[in-house]
Amino acid sequence: MANKVLSIEIGSSVIRVCLLDYKKKNPKVYRHVTVPTPVGAINDGYLNDIDALSSAITAAINENNMKKTKYVVFTAESSKILTREIIVPPLKENMIGNYVKTNSSEYFPIEISGHQVSHLVLERIKDGEDAGKSRVLVMAAERELVDDYEQLAMACDLTLLELDYVGNSIIQAFKNEEPLDRVMILKVEETQTSISILYDGNLLLQRSINYGIGEIIQEVANRPAFGVSKYDEAWELVKRKTCVRGSYSNATAVQNKTDADEKDDSVEVFEAKKAVTAAAMPFINAVMRVLDFYNSRSMDKNVEQIFVCGMGGDFSGLSKLIKNEVGIKTNVLKKMKEIEWVANDDGNDTGLHNYAACFGATFAPVGFYSKEAVDKERHQTNFTGVSILLGVLTLTLIASLGFLSSTAYGDAKNENERLLALQAKYAASEKYFHKFEAVQKTYEEVYTGSLMVNNPNDNLLNFFAELEQKLPADAIVIELASSNDFAKITLRVADEDVATSVVDKLRTFESVMNVNTGGLEVVSKELVGPDGEPLLNEDGTIMKESYVEISVYCFYFPSEFTVATSGKEV
Repeated sequence: MANKVLSIEIGSSVIRVCLLDYKKKNPKVYRHVTVPTPVGAINDGYLNDIDALSSAITAAINENNMKKTKYVVFTAESSKILTREIIVPPLKENMIGNYVKTNSSEYFPIEISGHQVSHLVLERIKDGEDAGKSRVLVMAAERELVDDYEQLAMACDLTLLELDYVGNSIIQAFKNEEPLDRVMILKVEETQTSISILYDGNLLLQRSINYGIGEIIQEVANRPAFGVSKYDEAWELVKRKTCVRGSYSNATAVQNKTDADEKDDSVEVFEAKKAVTAAAMPFINAVMRVLDFYNSRSMDKNVEQIFVCGMGGDFSGLSKLIKNEVGIKTNVLKKMKEIEWVANDDGNDTGLHNYAACFGATFAPVGFYSKEAVDKERHQTNFTGVSILLGVLTLTLIASLGFLSSTAYGDAKNENERLLALQAKYAASEKYFHKFEAVQKTYEEVYTGSLMVNNPNDNLLNFFAELEQKLPADAIVIELASSNDFAKITLRVADEDVATSVVDKLRTFESVMNVNTGGLEVVSKELVGPDGEPLLNEDGTIMKESYVEISVYCFYFPSEFTVATSGKEV
């Protein structure tokens, strides 16, 4: 077996490659590199262009002196990887796999015969009515996806050892890290973020949200004050310079420069930072909604610390913004107890926080593909083939001798009677089996029908009811438009402080997924009388009315939630 492996994560934006020790307690990372993913080469984990990917990976390996092994471990992320948490009866750990595979068709409301099923034991329950049982995360990946990665390994002239799932990779990477208390890991990428919450090394919650840093980077490129106009230029800028404010709460006040790096900012740069911060708020709000959901279920186990990894760890100022808005200590992942990190000697060092999934994939992969299991299966297949051949030869010999035996007919008759008896014995069981199949089919049809009639607008009346009950009296709705995903409200309030309090109140709505402000405008207009003439003050000046108009987007249906990091809710 390999001592060193290449561990590779292929994302929609970047490919991360590590050369490190394989399945060691404290592995050493010898080399590492991050390269762009070829455009259009991957779609939701499925590999559209294996030739382009193999060329990019091979070039990265050759150019970064990583040819010391022919073995590779991939970790895949796809929303089409199905996940389901179940409770397993008290069984020995080596028996859980067979139990899961035997009952796998019951865990998902679709036909999974074309899927590779695996599992992860989350914890052995110690207390309560389920004491002795196990919490298990069951995962199912289409064999087409598994085959993609096997073909990619061969195209790179590598031997595939394991195929892991990014959600599991993150769990394994942090399982033995300190602190072992309540930790949230945010793996922030360009278009989505994986959120994992661990307590004492056990997974309590895992979600994937369709928000990342891509739109925030684009907002930087849209602001001339930063001196960049292209997306790639903006990405390089935010890695070395803070382009967001430390907090969104007071971002409407130009004079409120509280951060050290803002004191010398021009008005244009400060205004640009406010806009970028506003662009980051849908991401922040989605994280807060997951945290609120977790807190509602685990009130005695509040998250104490947040670690940021992935591309988000390179975004200067993002962890500080998360800390100030969420109210929990937040740091970029800088070191790991389990990992011996060696910086590249050529200065091409992208930071440990980018490779957490690569590390975890080599610790305890879920085994969608396992070379050891494949070799064992092929060995069993070969053995079976030899057995069948021997059996055929034996039956041929017996048949030949049968021509010389006067008892052949009697034996055949006895065997026929035995088989007929067995058929009669199990006839009743067959009837119940067909009943079971019919009930299962009906369930699947009803479930599919319920999904078809489900509409986001079903939640709209709940939103209106909350709006009527909870909207402050000093806020006037002057325009409201609704779509399947959100409601846009234009409100008139007295001043900016009231505007902030209204947004905060909207974020408490049970029917709202997240809230994003679309803009704020201070309005000042002259007052006129019934005759159309301006009204005058006692000193003869024209009377004026000042107020603030604010646009707010309320996403009232939680459509972006999934059950696990990139896993589909079932």
